Amino acid sequence: MVVAAFGVITPEKRILPILRALQVLRADLPAVRLRLVGEIGEHYALWQDVARTGTRDLLEVTGYVDDDRLAAELRGADVCLCLRWPTARETSASWLRCLAAGKPTIVPDQLSTADVPTLDPRHWTLKHDRTDAAAVFQPPSPTRAVAVSVDLQDEQDMLVRALRRLVIDADLRASLGHNARGWWEARHTLPRMHRDYEAALTWAAAQPVPDRWPADAPAHLHPDTSRWARALVAPFDVDVDILESGSTSSGP
Repeated sequence: MVVAAFGVITPEKRILPILRALQVLRADLPAVRLRLVGEIGEHYALWQDVARTGTRDLLEVTGYVDDDRLAAELRGADVCLCLRWPTARETSASWLRCLAAGKPTIVPDQLSTADVPTLDPRHWTLKHDRTDAAAVFQPPSPTRAVAVSVDLQDEQDMLVRALRRLVIDADLRASLGHNARGWWEARHTLPRMHRDYEAALTWAAAQPVPDRWPADAPAHLHPDTSRWARALVAPFDVDVDILESGSTSSGP
């Protein structure tokens, strides 16, 4: 049973919590192995965390892999760990690869996945499902889950629960993997991205631009193209009003 994480190996991938979870589970699930697919980050002392948790025999590190090898590694993974945190709220590229490969994934419960239907491993109920009126006629169902998510405030216990269930429940792995692929096809392919960008840009270009923004509009909507010039000449008490659009004044 291979549990895998992909990309440069850094503390942000939550490697230490993963190792601690394996330390807890090793007696009950001795066949589980963690495979870290990628090079070790320059500033991460991975082997110190491994020694601290006594999990060296449970770990394999591939080092850098090319795209062909990466595809093979994805095929060989039973469960994928995509736990990077903190983030800048961007979508994880390695998580998208795992979805595209139809793999069950464990992700952090954070703002960037707030629209993703996920399972809470504390009671295996659905989170972040539909909240509109249609939800009345389509009650939350665990069968729609795309991934399992862990709350960072209860990360260790939830990670143990998530791994324990996914390792022993082949049907759940298959269901999550199937839904993961469908989610990727519906939302994250390059053609879909192209269509969404085109629609957004077309809409934005059609919006009227006011001649003058209201005084309470955000500051970035009030560009001052002469700001740097004013800052440069400020020590010399020089008037640069001539730089204002339409102004005809000149001289100090």
